[in-house]
This record gives sequence, structure tokens and C-alpha cells, in this order.
Amino acid sequence: MHVHVTEQSFFLFAGIAIAISALLSWVVRGATAKARQWPQTIATVQSGSIETVGRKTDGPTIELPTFAFSYQVAGEHYGGRFALEPLVPDPQHSVLLSMVQRKFMVHYDPGRPEAWIMDDETIEGCRVVEVDLKAWLARL
Repeated sequence: MHVHVTEQSFFLFAGIAIAISALLSWVVRGATAKARQWPQTIATVQSGSIETVGRKTDGPTIELPTFAFSYQVAGEHYGGRFALEPLVPDPQHSVLLSMVQRKFMVHYDPGRPEAWIMDDETIEGCRVVEVDLKAWLARL
């Protein structure tokens, strides 16, 4: 059996893929904006290490300083994880040393306090990268 994909079919598929991508982007941006309106509390970095968070296409693994943190809401403890992507040359080890016990603000969903979003977009010259998929999905 020979399948022939016409140019028309290709553009239809590409259009559907672009529309789905745009819809997902819109949903994520809306959920993020809503989450930034949640109440805030203080979170504290508990630990940090260099972890593999991905792989470049046909290239080396991506290793970033990754941190575990905790926060309290109504006497209950919650936590999360984030990584820092350097915006300056290789600050990884110095960032690891300076982050443990650092305090920062985190927004939490009052109806589901395990759902959180960090207030900061950059820390110590690095872009904040969410690596806690469960918390990210809880915002949607």
C-alpha cells in the first residue's frame, strides 16, 4: 500500500498543529497570570544539587543547579523544586552554595496549596526554570 501525502494534506496537518500549539500557549499564559494573583508566603530553599534536566538535540545533557524548597500554609508543609538556568557564564557551583536557606516568595492556590508559582523570574543572574511538573500541571 502506498500512501501519498498531498501538499494540501500537509498544510492541513501543519495548520492543526499550529492551532493546538497556540491554544496550549494561551491556556498556560492564562493559568500563569491567574496563579500570580494567588496569596503569597515565604518559601525556603532546603537543598541543591547539579542535576540533568534534559538533553540538547543530538548533543550533551543539560545540567543545571536544581533546588528543593518548602513553604507552609495553614500549618501544613508543602514543597517544590526549581532549577536555575545561567544567564551569565557558569555560575553553577557558586549559586549552589549561596542558595541553601535562601528565602523567597511563592504564590500558592488557597484551594490546593500544593499548587505554587514562584514570584521571581530570575535569581542570582539565572532564569528560574520549573522542574516540578506536578505543581505546574496543578495550575492548569
